[in-house]
Amino acid sequence: MAAQVMTDEPPVDFGSLLRQHRTKVGLTQRELADLSTISVRAIRDLEQGRARRPRQDTVRLIADGLRLGRQARIDLETAACPRKRGGALRPDYDADLAEPPTAAEAMVGREAETETLVAELGSGHRRLVDLVGLSGVGKTRLAVEVANRLHDRDHLPVLWTAAPGAVPALAPAIRDDGLATLVRECVQDLFAAAGPAGSRAVTDLAELVAGRTTLLVVDGIGTRRPRADRMGLLLRDSPGLRVLVTSAPPCELPDEWTFLVSPLAVPDPQDTEPVAAARLFADHARRAGADPSLVAEGGPEVAEVCRLLDGMPVALTAVASWLAVYGMDRVLDTLRADPAALLDHISAGRSRPDPRDGLARCLFDLPTADRQVLLALCDLPDFTLDDVIALTGRSLPECGHIVRSLLTHGVLRVRHEPGRSVFRVLNLVRAVAGGRP
Repeated sequence: MAAQVMTDEPPVDFGSLLRQHRTKVGLTQRELADLSTISVRAIRDLEQGRARRPRQDTVRLIADGLRLGRQARIDLETAACPRKRGGALRPDYDADLAEPPTAAEAMVGREAETETLVAELGSGHRRLVDLVGLSGVGKTRLAVEVANRLHDRDHLPVLWTAAPGAVPALAPAIRDDGLATLVRECVQDLFAAAGPAGSRAVTDLAELVAGRTTLLVVDGIGTRRPRADRMGLLLRDSPGLRVLVTSAPPCELPDEWTFLVSPLAVPDPQDTEPVAAARLFADHARRAGADPSLVAEGGPEVAEVCRLLDGMPVALTAVASWLAVYGMDRVLDTLRADPAALLDHISAGRSRPDPRDGLARCLFDLPTADRQVLLALCDLPDFTLDDVIALTGRSLPECGHIVRSLLTHGVLRVRHEPGRSVFRVLNLVRAVAGGRP
């Protein structure tokens, strides 16, 4: 049975209900103050209606002092905020009310990333996680997988919504209209440009969630950033809340854990063992009607396609669809000349966003100085931090900041060698930027 978050019942006066509970158990205001650690003056003001909106912590301490049962505690919490759209934390507020979206296809690869994120968010060790990476790398798909694992394993409510201004990639699955509206308004307030730290929607959602472990997912954050003060207030007043966001560059919020979503692993030229990128491409190629013998997961042609496309899921899926009309030789010849030439899905035409547009937007969103360095780095097959210093003439710390920015924007691939890290601009980025692989 679905929970009813909004209620048509007339509000109960908090002060009257508090006085009723206190006199029923035979406590004076002084005795209740001693038991709850709330001042006598605060209790008197609440009972006389001079203070009408007690904080959540105050209500909890008073309920503890009165030793209220479950339903009486819920009634007191509800009376504390009669106009609250979310209502008090009710026993029927659970995962059946707020479910994560479902993905149309199984996820390929990402098992290690998924396990890490589920462990960190599930334990509460990380409460604000930002999935960053290049457009089309699979941030939303990874967020869906993590949300579904937590929902299924821990029966967590998942409040899923798109960031303001973003085109929703998936439909939210919040089954109560009042709660869905509250979540949308809360996220809108998180991005508000002006106003005090607190907002009614942020406060209401914090009071609804309270200590109940809940996952809020904000998908598709662009260059507009959430306000640090309001995000901090939401996390502080709802200790059970975990927040997972997807963005291109990091949001750079206090206590944010930036988690880079890299492209899928590509086959090594000397290794015939199929990896995630090859499995994804071969699967979509077979669905497009390609000859299974031509798209074997461990085949050299598939391996070359994966390397030319950097293991980018959106690119692999798009190019696989062209095998419905092109042979593998034609696909490879085209990609060798321009890795971005086949990024539009032949089966969908313009019904889907062009991945090339998303890549170009990511490059445009780079800070100007970083974009200029990136364009210069496109001429190098591989480079180290020392190469960036030699190329730009800047100091080690300055070059370190530039490389970190390019990494978190997802435009570089890195491999670690003894004593150093070696970087490479993605082939797709070179192509969109006007270079060649």
